[in-house]
Amino acid sequence: MEIPIKGDVYSFGSKLEKKGYQFYDEDKIYCQLIYYGNYLNKKATIRLDYEEESKEIKSARVIFHKDIPSASALINEYTEKYGECKMEPKYGFVYYTWVLDGGKLVIGTCDSPILSIEYHRE
Repeated sequence: MEIPIKGDVYSFGSKLEKKGYQFYDEDKIYCQLIYYGNYLNKKATIRLDYEEESKEIKSARVIFHKDIPSASALINEYTEKYGECKMEPKYGFVYYTWVLDGGKLVIGTCDSPILSIEYHRE
């Protein structure tokens, strides 16, 4: 999306809204903001997790439902861009993880029509 995942979650959210995403909900108990919009030309939910006190973003997750992009194409694209990944089966999902400067990028996929792309700051 060309938005650095850093800083205040509300500032990041306003940048999402400028790109056409719609605010859906805030869960203050779990420190999450949720948005809807299109990512990779597919309908998706964007979930931002943040630190309770500082409101700094901890992670951003894109969750696709039904009309999902090809997991293998994304894995190939990210492997080409970031190098080899670690593959780990867990809880019925398979997670592909790339370690990046300042965080990690994770694709989660399973047999059901759900795919997630996550970035976690360190």
